Amino acid sequence: MQKTLNIFDLDGTVIDSSHRREYNSDGSLNLSAWRKCTRDAIMRDSLLPLASVMRQLIAKNHMVAICTSRVLGEADWEYLSMHGILPRIIISRQQGDTTPDAEFKTRELQWSFGAGMLMQSQMWEDMADIRASVSKLGIMAIDPVPFNKVRA
Repeated sequence: MQKTLNIFDLDGTVIDSSHRREYNSDGSLNLSAWRKCTRDAIMRDSLLPLASVMRQLIAKNHMVAICTSRVLGEADWEYLSMHGILPRIIISRQQGDTTPDAEFKTRELQWSFGAGMLMQSQMWEDMADIRASVSKLGIMAIDPVPFNKVRA
């Protein structure tokens, strides 16, 4: 029997980076400001309760992956390592990729894992449109917000 692949989003799922968010007048995330975040700003992020579950799964050698829409920089890698949430498999955006998040994550998960593996997967993702998109791949998509609020 195949083990479950546990896929975690980062922002709003295992990491609270809300202090770094700036919004445009139309309510959309100001990506320019987000991309300019400094190491100091990243290090002020905090872990959400679900991070402890992720850390335990990694420590017990379970199959764990990150699937984030972030472009990961040196400070991001340092933060993940420092907090014990650095699994072997990490899917992140390449510099210059402006694919919408749901399309990006669906594409990358399909490319990274076979259909059989995805059917044995669960993904913790705070964005409803992404959960709907990856669910079409057979992934059990779970909203982490209630989990994080109950344990916060």
